Amino acid sequence: MSNIGPVGHLDEMLGDVASPIAKRTPTNTLGKEAFLRLLTTQLQHQNPLEPMDNQQFVAQMAEFSALEQMQNLNKSFASVALLEASSLIGKEIEAAESGTSDRVINGVVSSVRLLDGKTILRVGERDVNVNNVQKISQ
Repeated sequence: MSNIGPVGHLDEMLGDVASPIAKRTPTNTLGKEAFLRLLTTQLQHQNPLEPMDNQQFVAQMAEFSALEQMQNLNKSFASVALLEASSLIGKEIEAAESGTSDRVINGVVSSVRLLDGKTILRVGERDVNVNNVQKISQ
């Protein structure tokens, strides 16, 4: 019994427990993975003597299907926006600088990309949001 020493500090035993929580960024939206996880958890923990109502189950599955279709539609819209913006490659544009309305960026569009759901044009050494374009020339 005399061999047993003090336990020590909890953080020494567990390591850095704050870092995984600090790295996690919470969101206000539920994705299809979260929805499916919630549905399967409901099914696992339901009362066997009073199982989930079939209508509720079908309604939740329909919501899951609708969510997946909306996500697919959003991806399609992003592809269409990128395709439309690609027609600007090689054309000269005038665009308001992001965050200002009085400074204008002029130049030829060299590339187009999607960044966080926004269509971004590369003009010279600068990135321009396609929504800021004011004039397009040949």
